[in-house]
Amino acid sequence: MNTRGCNLRAGRGFTLVELMVSLVAGLIVTIAVVGLARTATTSFYEEARLSTTESAVRTAAERLRQDLTRVSFMATGNIQLAGGDTVPFGHKAAQLPGAATPSRYGVATANLQGIRIVVGGSFATAQGPNLLSAKNLLNPDSILLTGNYTTDDSYRGILQVNNDSVILNTTNNPAVSRLLSAGSNPNTAVRNAFTPGSLAGAPPPFLARVVDVTGCQHYVVLSTAVGAAGTATISFAAAADGNPPIPASGTAAGSAGNCGGTPGDEITINPVQTVRWWIGPTTAPLAPDVAVGQTGNKFDLYREVLDATGASVPSPGGPQVVAEYAIDLKFGVSVDSPAALPPPTNQLSFDMDTDGVAIANWTQAAAGTTTGTPAPQRVRSVRFRVATRSSLPDRDAPLSLVPGYISRYCTEAAVPCKNLARARTIMSEVQLINQAGMTY
Repeated sequence: MNTRGCNLRAGRGFTLVELMVSLVAGLIVTIAVVGLARTATTSFYEEARLSTTESAVRTAAERLRQDLTRVSFMATGNIQLAGGDTVPFGHKAAQLPGAATPSRYGVATANLQGIRIVVGGSFATAQGPNLLSAKNLLNPDSILLTGNYTTDDSYRGILQVNNDSVILNTTNNPAVSRLLSAGSNPNTAVRNAFTPGSLAGAPPPFLARVVDVTGCQHYVVLSTAVGAAGTATISFAAAADGNPPIPASGTAAGSAGNCGGTPGDEITINPVQTVRWWIGPTTAPLAPDVAVGQTGNKFDLYREVLDATGASVPSPGGPQVVAEYAIDLKFGVSVDSPAALPPPTNQLSFDMDTDGVAIANWTQAAAGTTTGTPAPQRVRSVRFRVATRSSLPDRDAPLSLVPGYISRYCTEAAVPCKNLARARTIMSEVQLINQAGMTY
């Protein structure tokens, strides 16, 4: 049998046509796979950025909510009005005879209040080339909150000679024991509580609230706060009116004129701080990636601790970036109107930059308030809205929504805008439980 022809036919390879068809088919499949992979990769990074945006806005909202719950915590809602004879003990601030208010430290306590909202106050500095307000119709507020933001305790102590300092010790004093055992260094723990951000050198002028044996409150500026094993010494700066930081008993106006203290009295003391929230241009030393946009187009949400003069406490207690790529911060309030004001008694003013009952009227500086008019101590709850955007624009068309609730943020100056970053907004409301009884 002749098998040579069969072997030659069996060993023959692919023809050129068959190879070309195979290559073209493979190329088509490869292009489809690459396209699918590219689409999947793009979608993955878009959703990753959106997930980061969601996480940022939720984290920012939670931190802000926590700060709002401590408004007027171990502090006063309005020092200018807290010295009146009708103010109940527990809210009453000691006021010297003949004095207009209980504020005795000049500018350090003149505007001591639980909450202040500055409508549009986020733009004390330049807005960058794309102007949040002009380009995206945003006008973020800023907010100042005052209370005890470093501890959960008030500390029992003994008033010293000249009523200008107090000694805290751990004897039958659980709160002081917790304070002095917070960390390996009692001095650091005390300074972190009373004068945060000042572990070396003279501390900034922070405030403290002292409650005397009658229940009257005294707000003092601290000069030093020093801790040691088993004891701490908190010293007060001299009051601007020339009287002792804690007036002698019976010399301060009040119920039967008995506000004040005597050396040897047991008093309680707690720190008082002010924190400020606002949106501003990035201040990071490293500019964002060039793919993200110019540094001036990036805004962040900041939180900072202020001393009694309103100055920012230096690093590491200086401004903290709570959320990058923040674009909106707005507030509203529900209030308890004084009897002298017309109804409704519970008035909600939200996201109104200008109107007859603007938020700013209810949270104005304490020094400008009078009895029977809108005042910060009568704010009962705060609504807030905070928004962040993705770091990169990934859409080319806007969405029409209710003004103020932005879903896509324009990152370029061109008209119409074709580079839009997706935005996420969260809104919540917090009851100011520490101001519930402040009806003065």
